[in-house]
Amino acid sequence: MGDAGLIGPIWEPQFAQLLWDRGIPVIQQYATCGRFLDIGLVSQKGKLDIEVDGECHRDASGMRKVSDIERDLTLIAQGWRIKRFWVYQLRENMDGCVEEVCALWKSMINGG
Repeated sequence: MGDAGLIGPIWEPQFAQLLWDRGIPVIQQYATCGRFLDIGLVSQKGKLDIEVDGECHRDASGMRKVSDIERDLTLIAQGWRIKRFWVYQLRENMDGCVEEVCALWKSMINGG
C-alpha cells in the first residue's frame, strides 16, 4: 500500500511500530493526567509524549488549537516532555521523524 492512502490514526501505529523496531519502548494511548497520549515513553529518567496531529489540531487561522497548547502545559507541569509531529511530517519524512525521536529519547535517558 502506498503512503497516499494513509490518513489519521493509521500514521500513529506505523510510527510507533518503527520506533519499537528501533528499540524505543513505546506505549500507545498511554493514560496519564486524565488524558491518553498518542505515544508515551516512560523511564525513571524521563517521560516523553509523542503526538501525531492531523488537520483537526489546527484552529480556523491554521495555528495549533488552544486546547492542545493547554494540554501540553498540563503535561509539562507533571514532568513530561512533549514532541508533536504533523501527519504531513511523517508522510514526507518518516525515517527522519523516527531518528529525531530516537536521538531525543537517548538524550533524555542519558541525562542530556
